[in-house]
Amino acid sequence: MMAAGSASGYLVVGTLWLLGLTVALLEVRIPLARRTAFYLGLASAAVATTLAGFMWPGDSQLVLAGGGLRVDGFALFIQVFVLLGVVGSLLLGLHEPERAEAGTTGLVLMAAAGACLLAMTSDLMGMLVSFVGTMIPLWAIAAIHPARNGREAALKGMVVGSLAAALTGLGAALILARTGTTRLAGIAAYLQSADWIGSDPLLVAGLALVLAGLGCFVAAVPFHMWFVDVVEGLPVPAGLLLSGGVMAAALAAVTRVLLVGFQPVVLSGFGYLSWTAILHALGLAALLICNALALVQRRLKRMLAYLAAGQAGLVLVTLAAIGDLAATGQQTVVSRAIGGVLVFLAVHALNWVGLFVAVEVIAGGVKLDPKISRLSGLAHRHPWMAVAIGLAVLCMAGMPLTAGFFSRLYLLSAMVEAGWTATAAVAALSLGLVLVMSLGLVATMVMQPVKPDDLRISPALVLVAALSSVTILALGILPGGILDVAIRSAASLLGMV
Repeated sequence: MMAAGSASGYLVVGTLWLLGLTVALLEVRIPLARRTAFYLGLASAAVATTLAGFMWPGDSQLVLAGGGLRVDGFALFIQVFVLLGVVGSLLLGLHEPERAEAGTTGLVLMAAAGACLLAMTSDLMGMLVSFVGTMIPLWAIAAIHPARNGREAALKGMVVGSLAAALTGLGAALILARTGTTRLAGIAAYLQSADWIGSDPLLVAGLALVLAGLGCFVAAVPFHMWFVDVVEGLPVPAGLLLSGGVMAAALAAVTRVLLVGFQPVVLSGFGYLSWTAILHALGLAALLICNALALVQRRLKRMLAYLAAGQAGLVLVTLAAIGDLAATGQQTVVSRAIGGVLVFLAVHALNWVGLFVAVEVIAGGVKLDPKISRLSGLAHRHPWMAVAIGLAVLCMAGMPLTAGFFSRLYLLSAMVEAGWTATAAVAALSLGLVLVMSLGLVATMVMQPVKPDDLRISPALVLVAALSSVTILALGILPGGILDVAIRSAASLLGMV
């Protein structure tokens, strides 16, 4: 019999999806009701956030007949911060609601429902369905967006998304053929009792294909370009959801797959590359390549998309280190390290809200990705808005007194505890690229000549900027509370509660 908490877990996803569909139909079929539909969508996201927060820590019971979904503290923690990002994205849409195409708000809610489902999924095929269900609404938004590259972005996203789905699905099929299940718990049990995995080519191929598919979905190098193009082709609310909330949910799903389903592979013998070695290389490549590419961008949304892909690389490297830690049986250390990953993902989702405030400020009604140069002299024209944007930028670089400092420190600490000191040093140095770029943005707002003031600062932008700044400072000055909650959530993932 399904527990009440589990039923509530379905309510978060079901409410978002059904109301998203309703809002989309209202926007398209009844143009005069668009503003009402928008407020309904905003209220839906706020209610879903409250429900997920109220349910935490939830129970660790497997739900659905075969345990395909898991409503636990780990899933609910991610859901809360993804949904907070959704609320922020919709509030940004209040800045110039007339620019939004009919149906955008409803599609954003449907994509958010897919991201929430993704956080709960404990089955490879269910995870594949959740990824596709999350991306299809975003591709639709890109296709209807009147930007010059909107349809191109939708096409690129569909092509790479189809490749990712094919790789993941084929890998899951091979794993099913060998293990008899696609449930993560069942896969882990089979791998735990299996002989050396290198002697089973079918299983090796299945694991490799699943890793490749998941790498496509989280914009790992060399598949990062599709992600950047899609973010650039989306309107601000949807671009924020993809690079902030959806990225956080996707990385949480990868965490569940690796540390619950594939963890026994780390100890299954020598003579092949385990997933920790693969993620180690992919993560470092993303850190260095994506951060370097972000440094030379001239358009703001492309820069933020490259940075989001670089942040994903930092998480992938940390997950590889946690895999090594888990192989030694240090459960308490592993739980703390996963808690650090959760804090990082939460800060990422909230930080990107503040960064996309900058995009909305300088967009100026144009449909294209705004140039960074439009920030010139912002501190002289709108000083408080420049302060809010500057805080978000410095948080992204991991500066002290912002939430970004401790969230990155937790990841570097996990690498050091795993004995990956050189990797931690490279990761810390890669943040230097982000710092250089961040200081460049601040200098543009403070030191560059003032341009003609054609910017419009609405109350919605002021509200989002203020909330983002307060959150960044609060989590930076008092990080202990969220870390404690994250560690308890990580323990539920590992079955310790």
